[in-house]
Amino acid sequence: AAPFYIHSSMQNANNNNNLPMIIPSNERNTNLLPWMYERSKLNSLDTETEMRNGQNILIDLGSSYFGHWNGDTNAGAGRWFYEYYKRFGIKFDRIIAYESELLNLKNVWNELPDDVFPVYTLINVGCEKSGKLSPWTNLKALAKSYDHVVVKLDIDTPAIEGPLINEVLNDSS
Repeated sequence: AAPFYIHSSMQNANNNNNLPMIIPSNERNTNLLPWMYERSKLNSLDTETEMRNGQNILIDLGSSYFGHWNGDTNAGAGRWFYEYYKRFGIKFDRIIAYESELLNLKNVWNELPDDVFPVYTLINVGCEKSGKLSPWTNLKALAKSYDHVVVKLDIDTPAIEGPLINEVLNDSS
């Protein structure tokens, strides 16, 4: 598991070597994860309105089962992200899991926590570079610039992972 830490807001930090904060700390966002502070697209938004309506979205590419991988309960990436963010009081509004290996759907649904079940979407086919099975096509349709999006990419096939990464790197949207 990743280390757990509680960060303090950077409101009083010495700004000599720090990135500028675009979102001022207040009672609503003191539990923001450190990498959420610098989000340049938020400059043009009414953060009071837009951040309140923002979603937390997890895209899990190569998901396997939510709570385990090959029977190893310590290797369930979906559960790891769920529990890690939960420590900060953050719930995912959408979890979209892509897995090309055929999963037992009864097991998939039975191992989901009650609060995850209504927000979980399993796409039990492989990812594609474009079209309706592209994670990026779906992400563009779902996410807004003020949403917090986490992408876990672990398909174990470089021939698929490489083009997916290049799509993100070469897409300005």
